[in-house]
Amino acid sequence: MVYVDAGRQPRRRPDVAFVRHKNSVCSRAHAIRTCKSMSKGARYIRDPQLREFTLRVKAEVERIGKLAQGRGYVIYAIRDPTLPDRYRHHPDGPPIYVGQSRQLRIRADAHMKDGGRGTHGGRLKAGRLHRIMKQLVVPKFQILDEAPTHLTSLIAETAWARRYCWYGYELANQWGEHRSKEAPRGLDSVPTRRLWNLTVADAIEDEVSLFLQCKGCGIHSPIDLETLKPEARLGQLRSLEMKCPGCSGPFLQIVRPDVTLWKWRSYLPGSMKAEC
Repeated sequence: MVYVDAGRQPRRRPDVAFVRHKNSVCSRAHAIRTCKSMSKGARYIRDPQLREFTLRVKAEVERIGKLAQGRGYVIYAIRDPTLPDRYRHHPDGPPIYVGQSRQLRIRADAHMKDGGRGTHGGRLKAGRLHRIMKQLVVPKFQILDEAPTHLTSLIAETAWARRYCWYGYELANQWGEHRSKEAPRGLDSVPTRRLWNLTVADAIEDEVSLFLQCKGCGIHSPIDLETLKPEARLGQLRSLEMKCPGCSGPFLQIVRPDVTLWKWRSYLPGSMKAEC
């Protein structure tokens, strides 16, 4: 028996029953799921091929995490090494997903877990990652761009997703603004509803405002974000479902920054020339 943690006493564990049928689809899927918790406790895999695959998954997560250190928000692509890149001929295969994150190592690890839990044949991100990993191939991560704030990262994420869609790539992104082939329009390309995912600290940095507003009752009162917890998400305030005391209508409104006065108005996503 081969153990990840050699200090533990050998004993049979139900989570390696797949070794008896190592070539079956079910067993390989089980092996993929085993990858997701390697860092949380002792796991062992008898089959050397599956064990080596698990180590390659961890190495890819660590590699992209180190590349993202100290870079703030990064925009990244996940690529499928099992298919040829017909349009831009990238050696790691075509992009299947575009995302943004401030903690890319944690995000990449979550993507790998999604692939382990996915269903083969699905067109969503988890299903496409599962199809790759079932072949014992590790999906490849690539940093495309970086951004100074959360809102600018959403702008860049939308721009990169639309660029790939315009080329003809079929992305697993589900947001409508990411699946469009229209030219990105900066801040206007990000729907207002996405701003509820910002934290209070993000909103202050990106000049996003909250108001208690009711046109019918003539109420227009700004909320001082400085008085709120910086780590709280704006969506948590929205979930309180505040109602106007006069008409019981919607009361809490989010307002995007004025494009002409926004301090980040000069931000532009990077060029695709450096992507390959």
